[in-house]
Amino acid sequence: MKSMEFGKYPWEKQIFVKNVLIPEFSISIPLFMSRVKQVIVFNSVTKADIKTKDSYRLRKVHKTASHEFQHWGDHISTVWGQKNLIYTYNAMNARILNDEAEFWRLNILWKHINQNKLLKYYTTINEKYQGSTKCPWIARLTCGLRFDHEGKLDQTKPIMFTRFMTQTGEEVCRAPFTVESLLEVNAMASEFLIDIGFFGEFSGEERLVENRLLNDKCMEWLYNPELSAYSIAAHTAANSLVYSDIIGAFFIARAISQVCLNMPECYFNQLRIPKEYREILLSRNEEFIKNRDRGYLYSVIFHNLHEAYKGKSIDPRDLELDEVLEISNLPPLKEIKQKAKEELQLMREEIISGPLTEDLNDILDKGFELFENRYLGNKTESIIALLDKLKIVPTII
Repeated sequence: MKSMEFGKYPWEKQIFVKNVLIPEFSISIPLFMSRVKQVIVFNSVTKADIKTKDSYRLRKVHKTASHEFQHWGDHISTVWGQKNLIYTYNAMNARILNDEAEFWRLNILWKHINQNKLLKYYTTINEKYQGSTKCPWIARLTCGLRFDHEGKLDQTKPIMFTRFMTQTGEEVCRAPFTVESLLEVNAMASEFLIDIGFFGEFSGEERLVENRLLNDKCMEWLYNPELSAYSIAAHTAANSLVYSDIIGAFFIARAISQVCLNMPECYFNQLRIPKEYREILLSRNEEFIKNRDRGYLYSVIFHNLHEAYKGKSIDPRDLELDEVLEISNLPPLKEIKQKAKEELQLMREEIISGPLTEDLNDILDKGFELFENRYLGNKTESIIALLDKLKIVPTII
């Protein structure tokens, strides 16, 4: 069996250029991305891990790198990601300059963060079912409300929850559907692409064994209550498709997630609301749309697909993304990408001057180039290969 090649991508060589750690992020995981500093930290990966001839060992590093590079790409090259960066850097510039007239930008950032990353107390876990299990769960849609700054329920800020239950109806956990789950399904799909490439080196029998092991590991991830807030997007895709190949479901989930992260604001208002949502969420559907909730958008697209196919099993390989979007009364990919491009250019006007503005513009420029070269809705695009093609290398320490 051939080993994976060291030195094929620029990031492999850059890892060891700097031997630095960010003190507040010195944690015991091999690699992670700092969402504020927009750097990828190889915390415990060694040169031996990269230069090894052991394909399994190198595969693990490439999978982790692909996972974090996907996060980095989504943070810098999507409509959601660039808006998040502008809010973040505007708030930091206002604070560094101590400009009281611009302090309102810190509040805008705080509200934006709260919409995308809900606090842990919104997730509930039944202690009896801690850990991973292969037993299938039953998923049920519910809805709640956020608390405002006074601790009161805010009727204009609904939260969409999924309650997971055992086959006997006992509750396992309840988790909110946020942008974080969209980001995670993208990153996990990127990992699986590395696995699939790795499987090409095996004979038929070995490939079957490796596929089975990967599927088992994926099921453990999906049915771990502690990770439910991250796995909701994957569950939503698999349940809506009524599709047994969970790895295959991840790729269509990734494609829809990419569309949702880039959906221009002007198209939210024309979204078709599925029957189940009209019956359960009632007037809160309007609030989700007003808030431009991208997790809600993703869930609605999949539920519309489920309704359109009358609950029958759908092979994601047979789905055309434009058809999926049309079912939800959304425009085709080409139109979405053009309007998203215009939105990315227009939001630059919101940037304020400050000591970090040059850094922000540099990140946004890289992200815009990546956006223009990404095929929106692509199920199997390799983020590592695309970055290599464009000669865009994330900052790695």
